[in-house]
Amino acid sequence: MVVTYQCHVGQNGKKLFDLLGEKSIYCTSKDNQVGIWNSPAPQCIPVVKCPIPEVENGIMESGFRHSFSLNDSVMFKCKPGFTMKGSNTVRCQPNSKWNPPLPKCFKGCLPPPHTLHGNYDQLDEEFFAVGQEVFYSCDPGYTLIGTNPIRCTSLGTWSHLVPKCEVKSCDDIPNQLLNGRVVAPPNFQLGAEVSFVCDKGFRLNGQSSSQCVSEGMRVFWSNKFPVCERE
Repeated sequence: MVVTYQCHVGQNGKKLFDLLGEKSIYCTSKDNQVGIWNSPAPQCIPVVKCPIPEVENGIMESGFRHSFSLNDSVMFKCKPGFTMKGSNTVRCQPNSKWNPPLPKCFKGCLPPPHTLHGNYDQLDEEFFAVGQEVFYSCDPGYTLIGTNPIRCTSLGTWSHLVPKCEVKSCDDIPNQLLNGRVVAPPNFQLGAEVSFVCDKGFRLNGQSSSQCVSEGMRVFWSNKFPVCERE
């Protein structure tokens, strides 16, 4: 069973109320025995009128009309050189207010992107003024590649692409071990491990492996290069 609701109208069909909720509801059941309605019955509330939405230094992209009623939506964009803070789309609510709140258009920049294995200073800032700079730094074991700092421009964009943090590599090691062999990975980046194996009749003097590790901003091999001595 389906029930459809409509609100009363005034003389000459004048709209007096807005329907809040589902226009039609239907009877259903969870156990095929007890019937329940799929949603609450709607309400008829006094006609909703939201104020004309105005955003300083903003432009209305869609939703143009002379008056705004329940569930009408409006989309904004900022004028060139301004940056939006907030949602670009708002909707007229039953309380005659816009939700989300109207956005603001600032002369400045939104926070810059984060970079993998690093970060920038002023993380608590939600907005950056024109000319303001941010400095990036990398986690231990990583090197910063790119322009640093970057600056907020008058166009509301950042002056350069976000720098990247690339993993550091340890110094190359000899690929041959006298009377033995070196088992090495494709690269010597942080975390790489090389192994040393002696030929038959020889024994290893030193550690059987060495790993590329970091301490502070420095990377190095955890163990010295061993030698193979005759047994």
